[in-house]
Amino acid sequence: MPGNGIAGILVDNNNRKPLARLWFNRSVKYLGLFDGEKEEKVKIDSLDEIYDHADRLRATAKEYLAGVVAAPSNAS
Repeated sequence: MPGNGIAGILVDNNNRKPLARLWFNRSVKYLGLFDGEKEEKVKIDSLDEIYDHADRLRATAKEYLAGVVAAPSNAS
């Protein structure tokens, strides 16, 4: 998606297993965190703030790998 300022992070390069989405196309930046069927957008001021969500990112990745979390139906 060049030029639009959005990047997706996937588990196993599978678009049905989104881990996070980075929204950098505006002055306000967001980190999109996935948890089952929904995405929560969290405002961040710097990339370093992603580390504040490391535990949640790891937990979601582990749940995908264990088959605990169903992939969101609207993942892109």
